[in-house]
Amino acid sequence: MTTSESHIDAQGEGLPRRTLLRAGAWMAPVIAVTAAVPLAAASDTPSGVELVSPPYFEIDEIGDTVPIVFSVTAVAAGSAATATILQSGPVAQWESGQAIEVGTVDGDGEVVFIAETLGEGTFTVTLAVGGYTSSFALTIVLA
Repeated sequence: MTTSESHIDAQGEGLPRRTLLRAGAWMAPVIAVTAAVPLAAASDTPSGVELVSPPYFEIDEIGDTVPIVFSVTAVAAGSAATATILQSGPVAQWESGQAIEVGTVDGDGEVVFIAETLGEGTFTVTLAVGGYTSSFALTIVLA
């Protein structure tokens, strides 16, 4: 590296080479961050999750099944979603009998889980899609 100034720098016109190098070094991270934004926007992390099903189910008898439907925005069809039932007493379980149910986001941006009722009361369903997790309280009562 030389410490002498170029002919243009000596005359006071233009920018010193060191200034240009410093500016270039700071531009690389800015370009990288700007390029990463569209990638994050197209990821499998939803911009919103909404419970489509009513939060209150009125059933005819214990053992009935209820569809729990979620709408997930900004997630590609075919993306996996998992749902877990949390409860203080036996109110519901997944129809499959599994502790965690795995579903797939359809072309309309919805994912459906089927729960079997075990009793009356309130339970929580925790939904996870991509890096997003949210919980929803649901209630089951006999008609």
